[in-house]
Amino acid sequence: MLTPFRIIASFLYSLCYKIDCSVRSKKSKILPKPVFSVGNLTVGGTGKTPLTIRLAQDLMGLSLSPAILSRGYKGFLKGSSGPLIVTSEDHQQKNVSEEIHLMAKKLKKVPIGCGPERFGVAESLLKESQLDCFILEDGFQHWPIHRDLDIVCVDATDPWGSGHLIPWGKLREPRSALARAQTIVLTRTELASEESLHRLEETLKDLSPGAIILKSHFRFQLEDPDGNKMNLYQILNKANVMAVSGIGNPMAFEKNLEQQGAQVFPLRFSDHHNYSEKDKEHIVNVALKHRAIIVTTEKDWEKLRPLWRKSKNESVSFFIMHTDLHFDEEGEEKWFNMIKIYGKN
Repeated sequence: MLTPFRIIASFLYSLCYKIDCSVRSKKSKILPKPVFSVGNLTVGGTGKTPLTIRLAQDLMGLSLSPAILSRGYKGFLKGSSGPLIVTSEDHQQKNVSEEIHLMAKKLKKVPIGCGPERFGVAESLLKESQLDCFILEDGFQHWPIHRDLDIVCVDATDPWGSGHLIPWGKLREPRSALARAQTIVLTRTELASEESLHRLEETLKDLSPGAIILKSHFRFQLEDPDGNKMNLYQILNKANVMAVSGIGNPMAFEKNLEQQGAQVFPLRFSDHHNYSEKDKEHIVNVALKHRAIIVTTEKDWEKLRPLWRKSKNESVSFFIMHTDLHFDEEGEEKWFNMIKIYGKN
């Protein structure tokens, strides 16, 4: 019933996008330090946050001092007027997204500037810190700042999100926009077949002939709520697992659990869901019903943590799946050579 409306809305979105792109791209400002953009072509989880964390860590490994520029998602806009600088000491700010919480935890020496006007945020950061470069988080569609390197994540399990622009599909831009990208990172290749990866690579080469294409995969670590590392295979193999998530691509999270031998019962919430006490009780009750252990993502844990620690429930076992992004051997070398060149410009 909603399809005609979505088609019309998608057409109007396409017109607005073209006008916005044409007008705002001509007004982009240049920062005095190199800018790396990490973005995507579709809405939903494509691995931007793990890649942003990996990029920041690798830049620091090259003795560079990066800062991250983020809109902070919609939560930032509530009651906020100016830029917000988030550090590891104060990352529990209530008005930033779970992605910001997670990045601040993992990148203790990297300042994160949040705000809708990110050029001004960058200027504020430069006044406060000695910086060598910026990472523009979710920046592929952000026109006000000139980028030195556009890195785009493409999810190998769902590269085009049904092939239509939002709201009919999940594309934020037409596939042809990939021509702007200098680097394309294929994520979740561990969940795709060799044949489908080959076809996708050929398509990407046609869409962006000059881009470097890197294949990446996730490696996982399981922890309990107290931060103790657990044996992933020992706990998940042949276990009933309730996969709790409020992320853009819950199916990929569930498939990763199944690869470890788990019998998965999904419990999905909307992307960026704010968990309540009632949600926590529901999660526990469903887990007890299925006699399942609970596994959630790092992002979801950032919102579930206060509820869980406030009143621990010993009747169910609870674990957090941590993810790290890795390239294949050839990709690792290309990746480091590339960021070394752009980072020291």
